[in-house]
Amino acid sequence: MQRTAFPKELLSSDNDILYLLLYFASNMGRNELPERWQFLTSEILGGLSEFVLGEEFKYTYAYYQSHPGTQEWGSWANKTLEKVLDSQNKKINPAFKPLFRKLLLFESKSDHGESWWDNELRYCMMFGRKPIISSTWALTVPDAEDVKTRIIPLFSAEILGQFKEIARFMEKYIKQDLEFLNRYGL
Repeated sequence: MQRTAFPKELLSSDNDILYLLLYFASNMGRNELPERWQFLTSEILGGLSEFVLGEEFKYTYAYYQSHPGTQEWGSWANKTLEKVLDSQNKKINPAFKPLFRKLLLFESKSDHGESWWDNELRYCMMFGRKPIISSTWALTVPDAEDVKTRIIPLFSAEILGQFKEIARFMEKYIKQDLEFLNRYGL
């Protein structure tokens, strides 16, 4: 039975939204995805930007990697994220905006005199699954089955349609990133 409201209390974690997007963007978990969390952040931002604003996300992580000396990429990502989330466009359910902000927003972190920028997606990738020793990965069969049988039934057709559209736009960025990783042997 699909619901019409956002079932936040039924999600096992905010990572469920991430896995839902990755499931749709990877042909139900069948296609490879870039392993690095920065690329995944870029791909989700690209999908959101095109879906909500109708604008291509030009400052992808691959762009940043191939243009040394450019502005810190986390700043670019944050500007795009805020533009998308502050948009008055009603294409995305407002209940998802805090989840996207939590997942994608880069924040300055520091520990023992060191500082860095990262986001929640980094922790999902580091601690939410087994380590990968390659530049690509795919959802496992159990992950894909969990999305199909537990997560998808939580949402209405309208909300699933929004996620499918975001994922459809993400596919272009995933393809570009996989080509980038292959070209540079990363």
